[in-house]
Amino acid sequence: MAEQIGVLNISRAKLCYTAKINYNSFQYITGGSFKKFINELSQKYKFDYSSPSHVGSCVSRDMRKNHLLTVGLYLSIQFGYNCITAEQLAKRAGVTRGTVYTYFGTTIKLRNSILSHALSSANIQVITQGIILKDPITKRVPLKLRQKAAKFILNQ
Repeated sequence: MAEQIGVLNISRAKLCYTAKINYNSFQYITGGSFKKFINELSQKYKFDYSSPSHVGSCVSRDMRKNHLLTVGLYLSIQFGYNCITAEQLAKRAGVTRGTVYTYFGTTIKLRNSILSHALSSANIQVITQGIILKDPITKRVPLKLRQKAAKFILNQ
């Protein structure tokens, strides 16, 4: 089921119906909460961010924010992190523009969050964009990542 519709689209009701188990028996059968179950699945299955995805309403706030940041990284590689808009991200992530603003507040905060996420995930392509644009966030970039960014620039 996760492979067919994506981990973030699974609801507890849909899963119980498909598996033909009682909704109230889920925790006893799986040995844990639905949230824990989905978190374990999300570690196992990777998402294809090249096509729009539709995020279900039953995911944790952290999972949804991480999903938005990961889609933001994908878009940043394509268009540049400084060109990303809430509308673009919402469309690609399968959420409303209001959802994006709920998590990030403003477009500037969205872009800063994407760049910070690139730093924490060591995404050289997006970090390089920040260094070239002299974004203040890139002052935190460790020396090794700066060296990789320099090599990335030279190889382009």
